[in-house]
Order: sequence, then C-alpha cells, then structure tokens
Amino acid sequence: MKTSRNNVDTQELQDLENAAVDAAICANWLDAIEINKKIVNAQKNDVQAYLRLGFAYLQMQKLNNALEQYKAVLAIQPQNMIAAEYAEKIKLQKTDPKKTTGVKLLLDPQTFVELPGKTKSVSLNQLGQKNILASLIVGEQVYLSIRKRHVEIRTESGEYAGILPDDVGTRLMYFLENDSVYHVFVQ
Repeated sequence: MKTSRNNVDTQELQDLENAAVDAAICANWLDAIEINKKIVNAQKNDVQAYLRLGFAYLQMQKLNNALEQYKAVLAIQPQNMIAAEYAEKIKLQKTDPKKTTGVKLLLDPQTFVELPGKTKSVSLNQLGQKNILASLIVGEQVYLSIRKRHVEIRTESGEYAGILPDDVGTRLMYFLENDSVYHVFVQ
C-alpha cells in the first residue's frame, strides 16, 4: 500500500523509522539526520520524524537546524510541548556566551532503566538558572555535591543545576560521606 507523495509504502516507512531510532541509540547522528530527512520528505506532517531530526541536529550542536525542525513541528501541532520546550532551550543556548559546544555523548540504552535499590530517577528542587539547565544534554553526567543539609547537582564545570529532594538527599548524604560512588546523568 502506497501512503505518501514520494511513493514510499508503509513498511518502508516503518523500516526507516526503526533505522532512525537505532541510529539515535548508537549516537550516529549523521545517519539519524539522513534517515529522518527521508521520512520527512515522504511524509511532510510526520511530527515524530521532525522531533527526531531536531534532536539529532541538537546533538550535533547545529542549533539553527534543530530550531528549524522544532518550528516545523509547531507549525503542524502548535500545542506540542516537546517542540516548544526544545525551541526555548535552543534560544537560551544561543544567547549564552559561555555554553560549551561539540559535546558528543554515546548513550547506553540501559542508562535510564530503573533497577530497584540500584537506580532512581528524581526531579530536582530549587532549580538553577535557565541558561545552565538549557545547556545540559540528555545523558550528560552531572555530579553530587554535599552542601550543609542538601545534596546539590552540579555540572562538570561546577555550575549549580538544583538540589535532590530531601528524602533522597538525606539518604545519599550518609553514603557519600562514607565514600560510596554514584553516577548521575541528565534524563
């Protein structure tokens, strides 16, 4: 069954989508960009392909290209929160003269799998400045720092990102003070 203007059938589109996701998981951003471009050319209103394309450009630090993709999503779906948030993040990054460029991360798909007693995903409290948060990349390692009665999250350059919730921070303080090692990543 043909489903697009470029005579690409649904199975071929599904194969392209799977290949695009696989390329992103392997942090092969150039392939991810090319594959998602093919999908967008075949289906002009494929929001997911535009989102993947924008994210791939973002990972390559091609902010103008990424912003263009998120604007395309917003033209199709004006209420799309993912595109709106990434567009805002890009605008903040473009105005921050201290932002780092060229950060490339190879994401392990297991990084964000929660294992009871081993891993935990938490939202931060008392968030840092927007421009600091906007410069963080999914999968980037951040660091725990004990400050008085709280455990802060800081970037590699020591910039404040926020604090852990009290229940988690209090438990971790004991272990951190006794030389336990933890790895913390942006999700």
